[in-house]
Amino acid sequence: MLGIPVENVAVNELGGLGDAMYSAVGTGLYKYFQEAFDHMSKPGKRFEPRIDQTAIYDRKYKAYESVLRVTDAGWNTLRVMQNSPTH
Repeated sequence: MLGIPVENVAVNELGGLGDAMYSAVGTGLYKYFQEAFDHMSKPGKRFEPRIDQTAIYDRKYKAYESVLRVTDAGWNTLRVMQNSPTH
């Protein structure tokens, strides 16, 4: 989909890890977030791009964009109705 290798992080609770990293930086344990990340996380699985799937990914992404446009239009209509004095 992205055309580049992607690695995830080897934890189940990403929110908890992020909170811990920000706390470590905030308390001065690490000076920068990158330093906290380097010390507190481990790489997980690596996903290689599948060039043979590029055309399928492109078609699916175009379909996603189409759905997103329709959904956004619907939410905008509801927002206008909500802000109308006669809703």
